[in-house]
Amino acid sequence: MQRGGQFIMKEWMVMSLFWAFYFFMAVFGRGTYWTEMGTINLIMIVVSFPATFYVNAYGLMPALLKKKRWIVYVLTLILFLIFLESVRVLMYGFDAQSLNADGTQQAAASFFGRQNIFPSFFLGFICSMGYVTMRDWLLNIGIIERLKSEKMTAELAFLKSQVDPHFLFNTLNNLYAMALEEKGFKTADGIAQLGGLMRYNLHDAQEEFISIGKEIEYIEKYIALQQLRTNSNNVIKVTIQKNDPSGYACKIAPMLLIPFIENACKYGISPSEETLVIIQLRVEIKRLLLTTENTIVAGMKIMKGKGIGLQNVKSRLERLYPGKHSLEIAERKGVFIAKLEINLAS
Repeated sequence: MQRGGQFIMKEWMVMSLFWAFYFFMAVFGRGTYWTEMGTINLIMIVVSFPATFYVNAYGLMPALLKKKRWIVYVLTLILFLIFLESVRVLMYGFDAQSLNADGTQQAAASFFGRQNIFPSFFLGFICSMGYVTMRDWLLNIGIIERLKSEKMTAELAFLKSQVDPHFLFNTLNNLYAMALEEKGFKTADGIAQLGGLMRYNLHDAQEEFISIGKEIEYIEKYIALQQLRTNSNNVIKVTIQKNDPSGYACKIAPMLLIPFIENACKYGISPSEETLVIIQLRVEIKRLLLTTENTIVAGMKIMKGKGIGLQNVKSRLERLYPGKHSLEIAERKGVFIAKLEINLAS
């Protein structure tokens, strides 16, 4: 943003100096030919250059040329040229200097005669084309440099994120060993499940696509970890159907299903209430169906798919499976329901 402001400031300064020089030369640098031309002719010819420049650079080129409307662009330029010349001819009769030296009236101005605005129009056209081309080129260089900087920052952040999970993973291994020594088997089991989830996040989740089998293994470990915090009041029913054995080999984007299951467990498990979480996953030939239902714990407000996790997964579905998925999210009588269907056919 700062570079963009500096570029605009420099551009404004250069343009101001250029136009100051241009009008100075037009007023004080004119010779006999310019004097003989008459005031109206002089004004129109001087003004037509910047008028053409700005109309073309900031009006016609962005609106027509850059949108590849070539014919309309050329016709509009011609009409603008005719308009400028028409104004010059119409105003010529009001020129106080339109008398000859002997006091007789000069001949009427002719349309595109010897003294017309075409040279100034053409100069404005050429300069505006060069100006826009140069400005876009400089802006693109700035954008490329900014993208390179952002890419480097992202790569450094990614490398840092790789260090932290490795550290946590090693720490979990140490805690797991300590829990076994102290005979805290339930704690050790939870640490082992969490370690498996982290291993998946660290390696498999970095792939663009993975097998459904691996995604299901991750889901099973996640559910097992969630069951550690349940009691007799909480029930988690999990049904995973594999109607087609080859379905597990199908590829799916990693971490695409877990937000729905995580959402169901987050809002559907409470140590003080009777709750029910139902997770149904069916894998068919090139087709996957996931349904989650959960009792909404009192005091917990679900924003019907407006949470960050569900919003992110919606965006991923739109990008990865456009027109090949359906998602229904609803709340009925204190039960939150999410139904996802994905067509995995390539």
